[in-house]
Amino acid sequence: MGKNDICILKDNENFLYYTIKYSYNLSKSPKPIYNRGLAINRKIYRYNDSVPLAVYNENPPDTLRLASGEVYKIELEYSSVSRFYDVVIDDPVPAGMEIINTSFANVSSNYTNNKRSGYYTCSDDPVNYKEIKDDRMIVSIRNVNAGEFQYTYLVRSVTKGTFFWPCASIFPMYNTELVGTTSEGFVRIK
Repeated sequence: MGKNDICILKDNENFLYYTIKYSYNLSKSPKPIYNRGLAINRKIYRYNDSVPLAVYNENPPDTLRLASGEVYKIELEYSSVSRFYDVVIDDPVPAGMEIINTSFANVSSNYTNNKRSGYYTCSDDPVNYKEIKDDRMIVSIRNVNAGEFQYTYLVRSVTKGTFFWPCASIFPMYNTELVGTTSEGFVRIK
């Protein structure tokens, strides 16, 4: 077997069910965005600013320059052409940044009282589950109706350097070929 082969074995007569999700980039050029029923854009703002520093949509922005130790607002705008069930938004953050969990008691009240942190702009909150990992924000939504929505969360730039920022994606959990993605890019933290 080669270095990239995947071997799945079972040692009894029971059924074995599995799903493999494999992603890669063949070149150094950015991957194209996808919009297959669901679309997503990512905007990054300085905290308490209303003008975006960068928008990750069809055209990847130039290398984004951020200051170390600052707090930034990530706004995910997504839209759907029809109703979808069990939708997942997966937004990786670049190395050098960390997500601020505003539900912790030790987070400054400047961030926890901000109604723009972890919220949707529709009348009732459709988020069923959110998971903050070291490298990404994952949001699960039971029902997504046709229309446009937003989800916002906060990040802090912590490590100086130039880092790759992978694309955010939105997809129905059980129908992953109906994916929508943002563009990807680079961020330089000084």
